[in-house]
Amino acid sequence: MERLTLNGSPLVNKFDSVEDSSLDRIKNVNSLESCEVCTKIFSIFKLPFEHENTTVELGQVSDILNSSCVHTAFIEKHRPLWPFPAQYENQPLTLGKKRYETSANLRIYWDTDNAQGVQLGWPFGLISKETEARHPGRVRMLDPKWVDIEVLRNWRTRCIEDHGDACHQHKISNLESTRPLRLIDVESGCIVSTEEEELVDNYVTLSYTWGQTKNFVALKSNFEYLRQPGVLLNGDIAEQIPKTIRDAIAIVRLLGEKYLWVDSLCIIQDDDEPKWQELQRMHLIYANSFLCLIAEEGNSSYGLRGIKGVSFERKVEQETYDLAGGEKLTHQNESWEFSPHAKEGYRSRAWTFQEYIFAKRRLVFGKGPLTWQCNSEAWYENLMPFPEAGAHFAREDNSGQFGWMQLQLPTLQALSGLVDGFNAKLLTYPEDVSRAFAGIQSYLRRSYQGGLIFGLPEFFFDIALFWYGEVDSSRRKVSPNFSGNTTQNGLPSWSWMGWNGHIRFPEDCEFESIKSFDLIGFTDPVTEWYIMETPESKTRRKISSQWHQYRTGIIENDVGWVKKEYELGPPLANPYGFYRSKDLRSHVYTHEAQSGPTLYWYTLPSVEPQSSPSIHPQTQYLYCETTRAFLYGTTDKLCDFRGKYRLQLIIDDTGAFAGGITLGTNYLHDSNRLRDSVPTTAGSNRMEFVAIAKGWTSMFAKCKVNEKISLGELYVSKREVPDREEGDEENVRKWKEERATKDDCVFVLWIEWVDGVAFRLGTGIVLEEAWEREREREKTAEVQDLSPVYKRVEDEDLSQVHKRHPKSDENLSQVYKRAEDEELSQVYQRVKANSMPLFAPEAA
Repeated sequence: MERLTLNGSPLVNKFDSVEDSSLDRIKNVNSLESCEVCTKIFSIFKLPFEHENTTVELGQVSDILNSSCVHTAFIEKHRPLWPFPAQYENQPLTLGKKRYETSANLRIYWDTDNAQGVQLGWPFGLISKETEARHPGRVRMLDPKWVDIEVLRNWRTRCIEDHGDACHQHKISNLESTRPLRLIDVESGCIVSTEEEELVDNYVTLSYTWGQTKNFVALKSNFEYLRQPGVLLNGDIAEQIPKTIRDAIAIVRLLGEKYLWVDSLCIIQDDDEPKWQELQRMHLIYANSFLCLIAEEGNSSYGLRGIKGVSFERKVEQETYDLAGGEKLTHQNESWEFSPHAKEGYRSRAWTFQEYIFAKRRLVFGKGPLTWQCNSEAWYENLMPFPEAGAHFAREDNSGQFGWMQLQLPTLQALSGLVDGFNAKLLTYPEDVSRAFAGIQSYLRRSYQGGLIFGLPEFFFDIALFWYGEVDSSRRKVSPNFSGNTTQNGLPSWSWMGWNGHIRFPEDCEFESIKSFDLIGFTDPVTEWYIMETPESKTRRKISSQWHQYRTGIIENDVGWVKKEYELGPPLANPYGFYRSKDLRSHVYTHEAQSGPTLYWYTLPSVEPQSSPSIHPQTQYLYCETTRAFLYGTTDKLCDFRGKYRLQLIIDDTGAFAGGITLGTNYLHDSNRLRDSVPTTAGSNRMEFVAIAKGWTSMFAKCKVNEKISLGELYVSKREVPDREEGDEENVRKWKEERATKDDCVFVLWIEWVDGVAFRLGTGIVLEEAWEREREREKTAEVQDLSPVYKRVEDEDLSQVHKRHPKSDENLSQVYKRAEDEELSQVYQRVKANSMPLFAPEAA
């Protein structure tokens, strides 16, 4: 950061790092001779775009305001309206500009030693004088009502001619080329089939929000009529088409393109099978389009405003302020700010999530100036174009939002951020969640062997079932006007899709050596999982969860993986502060595609990006045979993780510690299922849990009942690596200490039964010793209860038992007696399950 002075001692912005002063750079620029304050404001905009963070001291507020210069109106405008330290006008005022920004801001400090201060107002920029060569202003004044259509045409031409294949090809390599089944011919004004239009190359897509307004859509009954030329341009049908779509048709024509794809008109909405096929390749439709028009503002009736002769006028206000020498400043309007986590409007919608991220070029119609975003640059209507800024803005956008699209390692952590970003977004009809995610899920099958089932990777299925919701998680319910089959509502309780809000997949330290974080590790599955269509289905498909085969070395992939011997001592003993699996491994792996020094304890399969693996039907009922136990919930908390979710204490019927259950705090507060009481009567607040995997946890060693522990306290700073001369003895001692904190456990789901179907309520971790104790107790009681049922199936099972235990000198009763212990649990599980699914969607 540069440190600049004006009539006083240097003032450093302590929020930034300090570099040697480059005062000469400011002193030597052409100055505005009439005013020193205006000179400094003007001069900071002459710094190169990539220049380090810079702070300039402008002087005491009272001195600046007492000047006769025109800049006083600008400074007065920034007088804070909220309560502020006394003697505001006696405080020093600074001007700051950050690296890679075209704007600057004012800041005032009342405690420079402790860097206590506040930014005054919104960032502002210097207005360009286009008639002056090399003028440092970057802001362009706009017509407040109408867009200059030539600017849009120039953006299109520049991208094609200057960027070439960088923007013609998608940022994702080897993405399948495809064309939609149908398009709107904007010249003929009708729907056309792409099979009939042999010359279709470029087409434009529209991404918008439908809203609650009535939308005209393509149906089986009207589709043939929509194929008639002119029907979308004039007449009754055209008048029923939402304004945003009508504007898009005209804008595509103005840009010199011929075809437009819009979901409501190019997909027949009541033709279910073809509709589902189009939704599954929605990502390809947007990825292969030449350009995507983004309607950020309003719903389908709002329109794409500001195109004269086409749409309604817009309202873009740029308030200006004078400096000496005829220079002018203007503010970056607050309402123009983009937030990917907005809680309303376009950015908050789940449907538009995949549409935005897969488009390779975007023309964004928002609250303020228009924006062009492509693979190479980002251009803003209110900023003069210059390559350094355009390329930087594009890199910033792509790295922040699209990094997951380049993933080479199909880990749960790579998927976690994507799913979390999607699932917090809004749906008018919650039952649409799987359809809104269908395109992304189809894309991810390129990376995750076996693909995904309702957002959970088959390869990690047992582990993925242990996803957990954060503070805002809540159960999704079908919309009031849902008229479909309630048993096929697309909201399975076992998937994150059945829940709204921020969610996370578990961080498994038995797979990835996560830096300074070793709370849980998954070691073994406990059952096999099957998926089926309905609770009555006799046909089940086995889910191919293979992580354990790779973990145990039964399968090993050497493509892209580098295998190294693992030694307890240096240099591989936590060289970056990483944590180990519970038991020492002989080898550790790295991958050529990884970024950063990440270590893995086993490999993952490779999926060829050129291939298009088959998509399994998304049926929402699970079936398995597993163990269960009944425990008791309390309101005592073991850990409070950053206030996002809690680990609540669970106990057995004697009051002994059993483990913890993780719930989003909203759900915890809204439910009355956990009571602060030790069980005194049978079933008082008994909770049913089922096992999904085995492993270990260090949570219980680090958490104390009712002691608020933040997630940050569970993160440990970089571990000390013993010097080589300390020898193996010290390394072994440290490893044993580390291992002693990792308790063997069972990962469980909290469930409840409705009409013979189990529903997931939450996740939990139970000490293995407590689980086996409670499981055996429950098993004995249940077998006694089921003895009449067991007797009814005796004849059926005896013959099967005899086949597995053939001894010529035994009669059937002896065979039955000998095999009883071995067979009993299996028969009990089969009788108890009675061919009913374990997990299901929310009951209607």
